[in-house]
Amino acid sequence: MNVKDLLDKIQPIKEDLMRYVRYRLRLLERKGILPKNMLTSEEIFDEVIAELAKVTNSHDDLKDIKISAFEIAMLILDRYEEKELPQKKKVPIHQLLEEELKTLEEKFTVDADYDYVLVEELDDISYHLDEYKPKTYLLTPDLEALVLQHLQSDEKSLTPSQKHAFEHVLKAMPDGVRKIFELHLFGQLDEDEIADLMALKLSFVQRAIVQGNNMLRAIQNVKK
Repeated sequence: MNVKDLLDKIQPIKEDLMRYVRYRLRLLERKGILPKNMLTSEEIFDEVIAELAKVTNSHDDLKDIKISAFEIAMLILDRYEEKELPQKKKVPIHQLLEEELKTLEEKFTVDADYDYVLVEELDDISYHLDEYKPKTYLLTPDLEALVLQHLQSDEKSLTPSQKHAFEHVLKAMPDGVRKIFELHLFGQLDEDEIADLMALKLSFVQRAIVQGNNMLRAIQNVKK
């Protein structure tokens, strides 16, 4: 497909893709993998479009183009991360997820209000928040708004402690679960789209999103 037609066709999902890319770039910067402002979301988007034009045609429907676009964006961003991280033994994603989900499902308990509480990580967040107070946070205003919407919160913003706790929760998420949850939360992909994108059983994706939601809700229990 030529680039002009592709840009027109991808317009309905561009905002979600760009938000996901911005989030991933910001995360790479926070980890010290990329220098701040070394790459922009627009540069990644242009690279995605260039690659996408090679593998799509005018007959492809928007869902297929969307999945391909996110797949290419993930591959591009993962390459930057893999350059800086120690090489790990490759484990099939479905096997990795099965192990991660089993561990997570054993970690959760239910409190007196029947809300899920991430016992070990939440305790750590509550007791150590004052030890490190960053001047900037991972969540930009648009990402924060999406988190609040996902939590179905009436609040207009997260507290500084909750923003800090969000980063702790992300670090506590196993890699496979986190990748799925990031696509769901910041890319606004549904369960079927993620299953197609990552070549996973739908049940794996559903369980990962449930556990991601459980962990995300833990930030609401952090002291204001």
